[in-house]
Amino acid sequence: MKTLDVQWISGFAARALTAALGGAAASAFGLPLAWMVGATLATMVLTLSGIGRPPPPVVYRTGLALAGTAVGLTVTSVVADRIVEVGYLIPVAALANLLIARLLFPLYARLSGLDAATCYFATIPAGIAEMAETSASYGADPAAVASIHALRVAVIVVVVPALMLLIPGTERQAVAASTASFNPMLLVAIAAGAAGGWLGVLARLPAAYFLGPMMTLAALSGTGIVEARMPLPLLAAAQVALGLNLGSRFGKTTLRRLPRGMSMAIPVIAVQAVAMALFAGLLHGLAEVDLPTMILCFATGGTAEMVLTAKSIGADAALVTAFQAGRGVICNVGAPLLFRTTVARRTARGAPD
Repeated sequence: MKTLDVQWISGFAARALTAALGGAAASAFGLPLAWMVGATLATMVLTLSGIGRPPPPVVYRTGLALAGTAVGLTVTSVVADRIVEVGYLIPVAALANLLIARLLFPLYARLSGLDAATCYFATIPAGIAEMAETSASYGADPAAVASIHALRVAVIVVVVPALMLLIPGTERQAVAASTASFNPMLLVAIAAGAAGGWLGVLARLPAAYFLGPMMTLAALSGTGIVEARMPLPLLAAAQVALGLNLGSRFGKTTLRRLPRGMSMAIPVIAVQAVAMALFAGLLHGLAEVDLPTMILCFATGGTAEMVLTAKSIGADAALVTAFQAGRGVICNVGAPLLFRTTVARRTARGAPD
């Protein structure tokens, strides 16, 4: 037992160190979201090579909580008012995501050779765990659904931040600019974030360990009770933790079992991303929101990942959080309903349409 523990610890340490070095290398090139992108790619290489051990859940949850705390600390009453002003577009973005996924999944089913239920839940841009768990109730392959969702998030995380630099006025920052340092109030904020994560789980929030801390600190920061900023080393550590978790989701077994499913998912992911970016481009003027922020509001990446991307390029992270959280809730609730009413009956008679 002790030998296994030592092997696991050394394997995890090797993977974590490689993730950190990958993040540092990406940061040296000045990439947006560098620590997460670099950590994801470095970890993915190790995972596909069968080297190292995946991180325990506490590492990922800690990264989410730190990221949520950092975003929550930036919320002011002005920011909250801005979210209320454009909040009517949150369901629009979520429903657009659902509609596009519904239209694309039959094509994905034909390209991948996977069953209709698996393809449907794999194309819905919602939480990885939530969609995998829900899909099992409808006869889908939950492991395949989780793997394809992980691929979606990884592709968006790696590609979108770099593409955002092509938009005029987008800032080039490896980690969102901050001169914050450690102070006693920061410890209070981190403790409050941990409590918020626990409450988020109890409330069954999507991305609970991110949204719980974010909402808790937004309330405390917006009312002036807690005033602090997350230091750059902690923000970088949070990004590495998320990248380490994401990169560890891709193993040889998955690729061997789902070669067509994984490869054919990439063009579908690209079409979804482009479609949502076009929606964002059409609506950003109406909402009077800058284009980079609106694209991230409509993007199909993970909540924490898109919010950290917003912070890394100087976009409105709080607004992106509101949109991404709204998408998570609406898609988690709407996906099963849409499947039952528009897919299940047809697939029972033949090919999906």
